[in-house]
Amino acid sequence: KEVLGITEELTELNGLPDSYIRFNISAGPGEIGLQTDPYNSPTVIMFQKPLPAVEPLREKEAILLKLARNTPETSFRLKSHHFFNNVAAKRELGPNPGKEGVFLSEKGYLAEGITSNLFWMADGTLYTPALETGILNGITRQFVMKLAEEIHIPVKEGYFPASALHEAEEIFFTNSVQEIVPVALYDGKSLPGRQGTIVQKLYTRYQQYVPGYNSADF
Repeated sequence: KEVLGITEELTELNGLPDSYIRFNISAGPGEIGLQTDPYNSPTVIMFQKPLPAVEPLREKEAILLKLARNTPETSFRLKSHHFFNNVAAKRELGPNPGKEGVFLSEKGYLAEGITSNLFWMADGTLYTPALETGILNGITRQFVMKLAEEIHIPVKEGYFPASALHEAEEIFFTNSVQEIVPVALYDGKSLPGRQGTIVQKLYTRYQQYVPGYNSADF
């Protein structure tokens, strides 16, 4: 309820009914050094900006990174400002927006993209790395997995080697702004990209939950 109130007030002040929002929470004021007591007075900052113009189902090339995904500080990765591993990966990949890097975990398993989660289709099953590989459990990742269940596509989470992508019939990334991002090229292998059967089915289903997304008012 509190977050909704902040969002509505900021939206009115900025005149942005459709927007990109970054919601940040820090521990708040306290003594210097590591504290063991609970943080009860967090500092909340919400940023808002116009949604970027994103081409629906914009294809990308997937590039396997040399840099490994770092190990999360706790059992599962939480979204935080500890982002240097991603920054270093982006520097390795370069500025081309038509490419997305693929992390391997420190043990050599497929993990995630630099700013996305990873999926691929093979033999009638949709695969995605397990949370235990150190990936972020993205909101869009969770949503796409639910959509797959709705249209009776089996989903398997697990530990997979990089070679699994060579056997993939379709590969795509997900994140909240770009939604579903199909891969047209991986390691010299052409893929169906936006023409992929599963990508098309998931995208169509996705749009049913985003009314007005493609309207003239957007």
